[in-house]
Amino acid sequence: MIELPEEFYREEVRSGHTVTASTKKIWAVELELLSEFDRVCRECGLPYYADQGTLLGTVRHGGFISWDDDIDLIMFRKDYDRLIHECGDKFKDPFFLQTAYSEKDYFRGHAQLRKSDTCAAIPSEAYNSKINQGMFLDIFVMDNIPDNEDDLKKEIDELNAYHDVMTILTQRDIKGSALTKLRCKYGILKRRLKYGNVASVYRKTEEVVKAVPDTGLVDKLLFWHDVKSVKKIRSEWYDKTVWLDFENTKLPAPFMYDEVLKAQFGKDYMTPIKGTAFHPDLIIDTERSYKEVLGT
Repeated sequence: MIELPEEFYREEVRSGHTVTASTKKIWAVELELLSEFDRVCRECGLPYYADQGTLLGTVRHGGFISWDDDIDLIMFRKDYDRLIHECGDKFKDPFFLQTAYSEKDYFRGHAQLRKSDTCAAIPSEAYNSKINQGMFLDIFVMDNIPDNEDDLKKEIDELNAYHDVMTILTQRDIKGSALTKLRCKYGILKRRLKYGNVASVYRKTEEVVKAVPDTGLVDKLLFWHDVKSVKKIRSEWYDKTVWLDFENTKLPAPFMYDEVLKAQFGKDYMTPIKGTAFHPDLIIDTERSYKEVLGT
């Protein structure tokens, strides 16, 4: 457990947006998750970096963006693989590192660190998924990306096909034409491959991204599902690490974070644009476990 001063939990206005006391409780759990993740990464000697809205909040606000509700981190592939295959059992209860290898119905292309005695459930999955649905922070992985558009599109299409298969294997609420479409793709792939679970399909996606040569360009290929979303991030921007203030702690950032943020958000990223949380409809409870909240 981390200790935060009483004033941290008070409602306040940041960047013209009211941050409620309930949001502060969510942030407090996110900081707990971050503290546990940092502990394990230090123990295992694994570098990681703030990413996306968390990197933006770190640079622009010295903490959370006032309408954000989670923490996004990122690692290079070799460090990410060590995390999930060598260090996953170092997280202490109630924390759980969730991957396709640690939980059979988990199908996302990135890991999530969960806090099992809380709840953050996506409504469409809440009552028909067997996965841990505690509050989470996202751990993305940077893979090499092709340096030409045609190869990138081909790779994204292949990864999306595998993602569809994992969806079929895990989701129980897909109906009608969407189900027929996915089953068609599933049948096509099944004739080419032999697999029986999500982990084996996920392993295929890793084979795809690991086959890309080092072009000096990286991004979250297992997260984005269309070519337009992929950003051309240069791996050299991460050659050094700087530690920046984030709420009550510090977060590691690439030393060329200005270039990263321009690539992700545009040249005017320092000008706040009121948005919404990435997970606006989550069923959240900071004090009860997902099993209690969802009755599972």
